[in-house]
Amino acid sequence: MADTGWKILTAESATQATRLMREKPDAAVLDYMLPDGNGVELAVELLQSAPRTQVIIMTGTILPAEEEALCEEHNLPVLRKPFLASDVMNQIRSRLGMQQASAGDVEAAQGRALKVFVSYSHRDEAWQKRLDKHLSTLKHMGIIHRLA
Repeated sequence: MADTGWKILTAESATQATRLMREKPDAAVLDYMLPDGNGVELAVELLQSAPRTQVIIMTGTILPAEEEALCEEHNLPVLRKPFLASDVMNQIRSRLGMQQASAGDVEAAQGRALKVFVSYSHRDEAWQKRLDKHLSTLKHMGIIHRLA
């Protein structure tokens, strides 16, 4: 990721993520299962401080009914593992109202890239690395900027 020039902000726990959310990212990808909390509660907290942030929840399990209700109430899409990195990219594009960028769009996006925040469990580091690889296209197009 350092080679791509992305500024990366990652957290392995809800506590770490809460401290890092002061950056108010444009987008966040949150794992549901965190060692000290869950991504849905973290998403609601993030949306309270930064309501324009587009949040995507990822999970390898079925969410409890109350968590599903929160996702619906806050319009949080849930990606079920395993999923393709392109699924995440499509969700980000959709949530941010982006279409496939043309060369003119790329030039227009320069200097105003969206900040993206990814929170994941250390057990899912391989998924996070795959996601980073696939998001690099959006970074190179100047559409997103990974926080660190």
